Amino acid sequence: VFLLASTVSLALAKDACSALNCPFDSLCTQVVYHCSTAPCPPQLECVPRENSCLSTRCDAGEQCVVKRKFCARMEPEIKVLPKCAHVPTCVKEYPKCPPNEAYRECNGVNCEETCEQKELCTTGCGMGGCVCDQGLVRHEGRCIAPENCPKPECPLFEVWEPCPGKCADIGCANADDTIDTLACKKHGCGTSRCVCFPGYVRDANNNCIPKKFCAR
Repeated sequence: VFLLASTVSLALAKDACSALNCPFDSLCTQVVYHCSTAPCPPQLECVPRENSCLSTRCDAGEQCVVKRKFCARMEPEIKVLPKCAHVPTCVKEYPKCPPNEAYRECNGVNCEETCEQKELCTTGCGMGGCVCDQGLVRHEGRCIAPENCPKPECPLFEVWEPCPGKCADIGCANADDTIDTLACKKHGCGTSRCVCFPGYVRDANNNCIPKKFCAR
């Protein structure tokens, strides 16, 4: 697993870089993780100047990024092994992304969060591409804040739930069961959908009806 990094402007990340308090011989660098749950959010890291892109010259159409192998923490002594060090590397120049998006070499395969799908998949790295900035979701090709997602109209006796959890709806067959909402959301939001009003359950036709009507 590799980490991809590109030096960020200290003017744009002044507060975050100040909090890092990098040594004088290091540069505040934005690290983008190449991991199994792509696209991974960026993270600031102190990169030694000699391992940065300051002295690296790339060919036309290329740009320098800092790559590093992801190494497990050494216990009880923590140290950076030579194979784990940052290495400046020339890669194909990243394409310019639309507003509110950033390029990721590891962007996943159909894994981007949308208004309809809150869960990120883990199907590999993908071919690289533009993804929404952290905290935004994609809707009709644009990246927007989740609170700006349209709320679909729900059938009678149903309400839109952006984070319903991963439990199945209660039907007449198990009408006496109760759903622990917090437990349902413990392992993720699941897919946003319309859910029955409190006290209602789904019948054989997938309609929400009052629980008391199930026995009729």
